[in-house]
Amino acid sequence: MIRFTRRAFGPPIVLAALLGTFLVALAAGPTHAVADVRADANGYEIIINIPARELHLYRDGIKVKTYPIGVGSVVSPSRLGTTEIINSVAHPTYYPPDWYLRGLQPIPPGPDNPVGTRWLGLGWPGYGIHGTNRPESIGTASSAGCIRMYNEDVEELASIVGIGTPVTFVYEPVEVHTDALTGRIMLRVHRDIYRVRDLEPSDVVGLLAARHIDTDRVSPSGIKMLLQQASGQLVLLPTELTVVLGDQTLAGAGFRIGAREYVSADRLLRALQSVLGTGDADVTTWPEELDLSRAAEVDGERFFDPETLASALGLALEQTVGPDGTPGVRFRFTRVRYGDTFLPWRAYREHSWVLLPVADFAQLYGFDVEIDTDREVVYVAGRPVFGGRTIDGALYLPHDRLAALFGVPISWDPTGMVVTLGTRS
Repeated sequence: MIRFTRRAFGPPIVLAALLGTFLVALAAGPTHAVADVRADANGYEIIINIPARELHLYRDGIKVKTYPIGVGSVVSPSRLGTTEIINSVAHPTYYPPDWYLRGLQPIPPGPDNPVGTRWLGLGWPGYGIHGTNRPESIGTASSAGCIRMYNEDVEELASIVGIGTPVTFVYEPVEVHTDALTGRIMLRVHRDIYRVRDLEPSDVVGLLAARHIDTDRVSPSGIKMLLQQASGQLVLLPTELTVVLGDQTLAGAGFRIGAREYVSADRLLRALQSVLGTGDADVTTWPEELDLSRAAEVDGERFFDPETLASALGLALEQTVGPDGTPGVRFRFTRVRYGDTFLPWRAYREHSWVLLPVADFAQLYGFDVEIDTDREVVYVAGRPVFGGRTIDGALYLPHDRLAALFGVPISWDPTGMVVTLGTRS
C-alpha cells in the first residue's frame, strides 16, 4: 500500500501549458492510500480516483458530492499524489501547447474552448481541473493528464472550493465499502485503465485483511469474476458456497454474491462422471441442455446457477445450511440398480418420473429396437413409440413408459434416488 505525503506545488500557471503531458511511473499495488492532508479553511478536500473516473468532494471528512470526470489517456496518464488548487479562472482563454511556435491562435471563451467554462489550476505546472467542449469524453481516459468535467459540474465545484483546497489523486481499481445499513462488505472493481498490473484474488484478499475484514469464506473464484468483469458497480463480497454431490463435497466449486449462487459446471460434471463411472474427466462435450453463452467463465471454468445445472443434468437440488450457518447446495443424482449392481447409466429425474436410456435398457434385456434420435422415436417390432427425449445424442423414455412397453417391473424411490430394474417376465 503506497502512502503519498509529498506535495508538489508550483508557481501560478501560464495558460499556454494547460494540457501539458506528464508521464509518470505508477506505483505497483492494488490500492493507494489517501495522503494525510488537511482540508481547506472551509473543511473541503478533493479526492480523485483515476480508474473510477470520479472526483469526490469531502467536507470535514464526509463525502458530500461525487462527479464523473475524464482522466489522462494511457499515453499521457494523470499523475498520482497530493497537490492543491492554486488559482481559479472563469471563462478562460485556451492557449494550445507551443501555439506561438506552431503558428496557432489562442481560443477565446466560448463553445469551442477545450477547457470549457472554468479552470481550477493545480500546484503541478500545467495540471488543472476544467470543463470541456467534448462532453462525450467524460467517463473516458482521453485527456493529456488534466481532469475534465462537465461544464455545469466544474462551475458548481468552482463555486464551492477555493484556493488552497487539497486535491489527492489515487489509483484504486478495487474499492472496499461497508454498507451503511447492513454492515456488509462490498467491492467495486474498475478497469485498470493504465494497465498497472494484473490483479489476482490474493491481492484483494490482502487488501481486505489489511482492513481487518474476515476473509475465511471469501471466494477466490468469485473475486476473479469481479476482476474480469470490472463493472464499476458496487457488489457484495463473494463468499464460498458449499457444493455437495451426493455425499461428496466439491471444494471450491461454488460461490455466492448476495442472493445469487454460482456453481462450477466443470467440477460438477467431473464428479458426476467419476461417481457414476460414465466417462473420464474430460468435459469438453457439454450437455446440450446447457447454454454455454449464459455461463460466467472464470479462468476457463464455466459457472451456472444451481437450478440451471440441476435441470440440465437431471439432478435433484436441495438448499442446505452448514453447522456454522453458512449456505450451501446439495445435488442428488439417480442411481440405476439391477440386481446387486449399480449400472453406469445417466438417468435424469424429471418431475415424478425418471428418464432412462432406451439403447442401454434394450441391450441389458436383449430387446430388438430401432432408435431414431432425430425424431425422438423408438421402433419396437416395427411399431413407432413416441414421447422420447434425446439427451446428448441418446434417446430416453420415462421409466413407467419403459415398464409398460417391455413388461419389465421398474420401481422408483424418489427419496433414496434409486431406480430398481426387475427381472424380465
